[in-house]
Amino acid sequence: MDVNILKGEFEINENPDLTTTDPRLRHIVTLVQKGDFRCPVLQSKNILDEKIYDIRNIGYYLYGHFAESGLAAAEEIFTCLAEILHKNIAALVPARNREKHIKNTLSWLFKTISNNLIYETEKRTQIYSKWQASITPEQVQSILESGWRLQEAITLLEASSDITDLLTKILEWVQVFQNHEQSWGDEEEQEVEVAEEASLQQETKKQLKDDFNIEGIEGSYHIKLLMRKLDAFDRLVEADKLALAAIVADDINNTISNFDPKLYFPGLFTRFYVQFAKNVNQLINYVQFKNSAAWATLQELYKVDIESFISFDAGDIFFKECPDIPSGQAHGELIT
Repeated sequence: MDVNILKGEFEINENPDLTTTDPRLRHIVTLVQKGDFRCPVLQSKNILDEKIYDIRNIGYYLYGHFAESGLAAAEEIFTCLAEILHKNIAALVPARNREKHIKNTLSWLFKTISNNLIYETEKRTQIYSKWQASITPEQVQSILESGWRLQEAITLLEASSDITDLLTKILEWVQVFQNHEQSWGDEEEQEVEVAEEASLQQETKKQLKDDFNIEGIEGSYHIKLLMRKLDAFDRLVEADKLALAAIVADDINNTISNFDPKLYFPGLFTRFYVQFAKNVNQLINYVQFKNSAAWATLQELYKVDIESFISFDAGDIFFKECPDIPSGQAHGELIT
């Protein structure tokens, strides 16, 4: 299957759209829904030969490549998509609601590939055994690197988080495949290792939850990307590639200098901003007392013991009255 047709700069045509009622597109969709990808690949290629770069058709064409070549096709698929998103978005059709169609197509493609990988793994099919026997460690690493580049390209889209999560599932599968390549000859040992790894991950998550007793903390795509950069720096130093490591270190240090926790752990701050928004009018009334003795004293208590601060009865604390606040509201708890 030739994927070179999707490489290079796409030609932008004036009226290149395929309508949803186009018999070719409808026929491709019907065959795909039946699980037949051979005929759709040929029809998809004919459409691409006409310089009609319909993202829906491209998605079917690329999955046809995966269905035909298996895991080995993943690098080419990821590389093609990354190049399209970087260079050829303007040529993609349908032009109307373009990003929505891109999101829907990539979501379908990644989810379908992921489901296929999971099925082959759980059933330990002949296809999975073939992957074990034919895919080299270098190929696996190339798949991961092309996938990471595609993740970065997807961030160019406005609604990228859902697509990135689906792609991340594929890359996590590939990483597990890579980690166990040395024990492919012993299936029982591999199953035990996978189970132990899953158990360890669950225990680690439980321990973190018990230690911090915080619900809903989940790292965003940005923290996952930062973790990959930290890992890249460590591997480059270990390999004595210090010139490359210096570039990664500079990027990491720049990230730390401009670190915004809301960007990396958005779930951690959700409840705070919801509560703040609900009570903002009352809360801002107390800002004028920041230089008062009462504020300073309570602030010191807050610094030394949060639990004592929370349980402290602030009902007897009086602030100096201000003309902007009625006398009946000039005292009371700081924050409720």
